[in-house]
Amino acid sequence: MSDLTMRIKILLSAVAAVILSAAGAGIAWASIPDGGGVIHGCYKTPVPAHGSPLSVVDTGAGGTCPSGYAPLTWNQAGPPGPAGPAGPQGAAGVSGYQVVSNVDHNPQPQASGPLSNGGIYSLSADCPSGTVPLGGGGSFTWDNFAGAPVANMSASVPTATGWSVTWYENFPGLSGTRTATVYATCAAAG
Repeated sequence: MSDLTMRIKILLSAVAAVILSAAGAGIAWASIPDGGGVIHGCYKTPVPAHGSPLSVVDTGAGGTCPSGYAPLTWNQAGPPGPAGPAGPQGAAGVSGYQVVSNVDHNPQPQASGPLSNGGIYSLSADCPSGTVPLGGGGSFTWDNFAGAPVANMSASVPTATGWSVTWYENFPGLSGTRTATVYATCAAAG
């Protein structure tokens, strides 16, 4: 027999041993507890002063209690307990939740920005009466300029009545329509 043939036989034998060991462990694992969730065991009578008075038995594999031991069974999960007392009333949640927006399709700069006469643009969205701002944000686009961002958001902050966003231009002097949009997430106060 060649050296290569011997190595292949050894490798196949090792693989087979691993597969059989894993299968055997899976069968043993699966039968304790049994299919009904019951764990079977045995306890020594009388209980000895030293040693192990309790052992678990795999009845699915034909295991039984040895002489001098009494059978004992228990469930993996016991019966449900009684319902607990009601908890305290929680705080009022958010109500009247809504998202409002303000869109300006050709905003005009309010001041000169930091980049070669680029403008600074601000826009706000107001929450309806009786609501307060929870969050917000915005976007600034140019209809004929795809690719790099045309403006950087320099501030996105809550106001007393909604949300305000400020941008400054990255590329001053571009033609086309600018669109500024501000969103405010509002909810009922109190």
